[in-house]
Amino acid sequence: MGSQIDLFNRALGYIGTRSIQAFSDNTKEASLCRQNYDLCRRVVLRMFPWRFASSRAVLSTPNANPVAFEWTYAYDLPSDFVRVITVGNAIDVFNPDIYWIREGEQILTDETILYMRYVYDYNDVDTFDPIFFESLALYLAWSICYSVTGSDTKVKSVWDDFQKIIKTGKFVDSTEHPWQSLDADMWINSRVGPNQGFVRDPQT
Repeated sequence: MGSQIDLFNRALGYIGTRSIQAFSDNTKEASLCRQNYDLCRRVVLRMFPWRFASSRAVLSTPNANPVAFEWTYAYDLPSDFVRVITVGNAIDVFNPDIYWIREGEQILTDETILYMRYVYDYNDVDTFDPIFFESLALYLAWSICYSVTGSDTKVKSVWDDFQKIIKTGKFVDSTEHPWQSLDADMWINSRVGPNQGFVRDPQT
């Protein structure tokens, strides 16, 4: 998709300031991009179940020293974990009847084995999904905008653009995963019931 420098300059272009030539440039813009990039990338990865950055794990070896009262087992999350997409079993990885909760860097459950889909800490800029690339560039731009421009109006403008691209990402994602459609009962239960097996996007 492009290099990290390309992404930095895309972000800087959104706020209307000078571009940089190299990662090590000794400018305010370059320094702000370097300082904020990793955090912004993880934040945007966590905002949405990006399909390009999804992975799978089977959790079957409980933590040897769990603090999991109310639950039977505590499983350590993968080291590259960013966000849960679905938790289920071998038959149905999107199983709303599986009860679990995330606490810290563990998943607590009464299940002896969990099959999990999750977003991982993806950092290969060259293979970013194009919509994620734009989303991250806009979020990075928003995070550094006031420090560069001092303009609340510009900050709001960049944030509004970011919200639009995230909505586009959600729409595109829904068209590429048609079998995982939710019926009305599951949607309602996920909002008002005790079911913890369904992970609702916090942006909805």
